[in-house]
Amino acid sequence: MDIGKLNRVLDKFMKRLYDVDVYVTTSKWGDDLYDVNILFFPSKFLKRSPDYSEKYYEFYSRSEREINSDIMDAFRFFNIDKSKINSNHLKVDLSLKNSEYLQNYIKELLYNINNFFKTETINDLDLSDRVSNIKLNRVDHVMPDWNDDRPPYLSLRLTHNYFDGESSLFSHIDPLLNDDFVREPLIDYLQTKMELDPQLPFWFEK
Repeated sequence: MDIGKLNRVLDKFMKRLYDVDVYVTTSKWGDDLYDVNILFFPSKFLKRSPDYSEKYYEFYSRSEREINSDIMDAFRFFNIDKSKINSNHLKVDLSLKNSEYLQNYIKELLYNINNFFKTETINDLDLSDRVSNIKLNRVDHVMPDWNDDRPPYLSLRLTHNYFDGESSLFSHIDPLLNDDFVREPLIDYLQTKMELDPQLPFWFEK
């Protein structure tokens, strides 16, 4: 079966059963080996999104091992030799298009976080002239490990500028920003400004 035909029947099969988009690509490890890819739509996964799909969410509310097992079952259904499938690595490709809820949420979150550092002090510590330009670096999809009871979620990875007044250089301050010393008052502030989505935690990184 050629890869185009395989993807057409696989897509139809997986959408009917699970409302998910799965496709294969030729593996770099060999022309006769396929890599498995999932096109992941946050708009169907986030419960507060108007496009939320319970079937879609339930499919992802399991370990990667269980998800892989269902995908491999589909290949067996089509008599595809499992030795041709690279099942050791499942590539998740996030599609941020047509996810108005997520885009609006990120916009509101960044606006409020930036305002927090501009206007608030933390136990008399003023970071307004040091932390600035907080923006989104990337969105990560996090699947739980096989022994992890937590549900899957999206992680918003944020970047920022930090100005050291003495050296006039940008420095590494992420541990402080992610510490409860800063995080707790930040979360308290955000909760007065917006409705935080538990499926969208954020983390500062450089």
